[in-house]
Amino acid sequence: MKQFLFFSILFLLSLFSVTAQTNLSDYSFVVVPDNFEFTSEKDQFQLNSMTKQYLNSVGFNAFFQDELPRVNNCDGLYADVISGGSFITTTMQVILKDCKGTVVFESQEGKSKRKDYRQAYQESLREAFKSINKLNVKQTDIVIDTSPSNVLKATEKRLNDKVAPVIKDKVIVSKGSVYSGPESKFSHYTNTRLSFLLRKYFDSYYLYREDSDIDMAFTLLGELKKRPDGKGYKIEGVLNGLATFQENGDLSIQNGTEVSVFVFQN
Repeated sequence: MKQFLFFSILFLLSLFSVTAQTNLSDYSFVVVPDNFEFTSEKDQFQLNSMTKQYLNSVGFNAFFQDELPRVNNCDGLYADVISGGSFITTTMQVILKDCKGTVVFESQEGKSKRKDYRQAYQESLREAFKSINKLNVKQTDIVIDTSPSNVLKATEKRLNDKVAPVIKDKVIVSKGSVYSGPESKFSHYTNTRLSFLLRKYFDSYYLYREDSDIDMAFTLLGELKKRPDGKGYKIEGVLNGLATFQENGDLSIQNGTEVSVFVFQN
């Protein structure tokens, strides 16, 4: 009877692990807060940075809120860390919730007996992540949300104010070798003090403008599709014209006689 009970418990634990792995891998990102409830300031003791780093190292796509591109909130998870313990022991536990606030995963408690707060918190957090590492999570690719419900109401006015001057900037295009474009899923660009995000999707790219002064992340400006003759791309959307990548990663968009260059950052 005891042997049967022992193997039953092992089976249930194994089933829980597999289920957690499958569920967590089905999400595309994790949002880490700037501070936790038990801390008194942003990223105190570097616990939030450590949480983000550890999540990325074990198969998650972790972001702070202000780093996250425009996405469907329910495609991701939301991390929290809770602290407890006694006078001589500090404990930490990592919690992952879905967009509705439902807890979908709780790590094992990490423990530390160190007296120094920084050392105790960091050591117990590392211990808590040992149980997460065993799940072998591999989250799916993050998907940027371009649904109409998430488009800025004043987009047309703001695009006239902010994008049109970018297109009218006359610059000299680099004479370097042309190549097919960056291989990274996300690349960052700048143009006249504005920031842009380029997302690679199969053989195409999507160009977004960062709206840092409003309560939205990015606005879609256009899709870059390969030209039939293989000579660069054609961008269609708010921006229209011929698009070419330079050897240094810069993106040139030509509309008639006017050319605008988006400078590659990383």
